[in-house]
Amino acid sequence: MSPSHLDTRCRMDVVARAYDLVAERYAQRFSSELEQKPFDRLLLDWLVARAGTSGILCDLGCGPGHVAGYLALRGATVVGIDISSGMLDQARARWPKLMFQQADMRTLATFEQGTFAAVVALYSIIHLGQADLDQALRAIRRTLKPNGWFLLAFHVGDEAGRIDEFLGQSVAFDFHLHRPETMRDRLSGAGFAVTEVIERYPDEKIELPTRRAYIWARRREDFQGEDDARATPCRFKGPAAR
Repeated sequence: MSPSHLDTRCRMDVVARAYDLVAERYAQRFSSELEQKPFDRLLLDWLVARAGTSGILCDLGCGPGHVAGYLALRGATVVGIDISSGMLDQARARWPKLMFQQADMRTLATFEQGTFAAVVALYSIIHLGQADLDQALRAIRRTLKPNGWFLLAFHVGDEAGRIDEFLGQSVAFDFHLHRPETMRDRLSGAGFAVTEVIERYPDEKIELPTRRAYIWARRREDFQGEDDARATPCRFKGPAAR
């Protein structure tokens, strides 16, 4: 399907319902995937080392919580965020001592400015087209502490299309691949300083046949653009805040 036939803005309600339907099957299939992804584990270890353990790390698009759990086991204080209530149920069942909250990554509207020491988004921007992506990057910058770290991973390509079936379930949501050089420019335009861009080939035994890109960036403090300040204060009080 050509991009001209896709929705210009992501219908997050459609995405949420689709993931609600497949949440249990998704969790069964992907909750242990980090065991087979040593490079992803290495980068998550690096994230903890860079961000330290004194602030809150955000796993954005957390799904069943396996990335949040991995970070927590390495001493980080973590909150997992997802649009799907079904996915959050799976995450809470697997990691009952961690914090998980429902939110739209395009606004993160319930999180105050400077909440997070670092944000990681592993492949979770796949449903965002250009306008939604720019909005999400601004929201991520707003919720990061000064000089906070952002680790972004995504599938490399120019393709966009619509997914009609996923894990045996009929769904209807769009996907978007991205080029590292374009993503670097978007991050810069959203107020980030990019420090590293890494690409790798997939392990086709366990992964889709697309290259993976990882971008490290920090919140720039000399940025003259506008942050999205539409936030409702949210305080973390441990598991009861879920």
